[in-house]
Amino acid sequence: MDDVSVLADAASMIGMAPLTPREGVVHGWGDMEVAFAVERDGDGFLVRREDRGRSSVMGRFPELTEADVFLLMILGSIWRTNRGLGDPFPAEPAPGAVVERLDAGGYRVDAHGYSAVVTSRVYASRYAHVAGSGMQAVAELLLA
Repeated sequence: MDDVSVLADAASMIGMAPLTPREGVVHGWGDMEVAFAVERDGDGFLVRREDRGRSSVMGRFPELTEADVFLLMILGSIWRTNRGLGDPFPAEPAPGAVVERLDAGGYRVDAHGYSAVVTSRVYASRYAHVAGSGMQAVAELLLA
């Protein structure tokens, strides 16, 4: 199964439908209240959240595959929460990972040979556990 199919399945499991295509958006899903999209951003990719018309960047990634891993982490976390399942992530970043606060805001994550800038400390710590893992491993962790 390709990465987009894994994301589409995860989005469908929480009642989200594909977003209407628009310029710059690689792919995304949403419902009546919230939407998540991966967008092109210069040489990299953004994961953006739209919540009742308010848009915010959740993370910046140099590679599409890592933006997709991050988005799957978010969708899978929502699915787990909706079912009363526990959080599979420890409070601290993965062993060997570095999560540091940036002066400009957000957190730089360096983990398993991958780097990203994530706006939330919680999501930065979670991403440190799945960076470079690939979609199937993240799906197995979150959606099992």
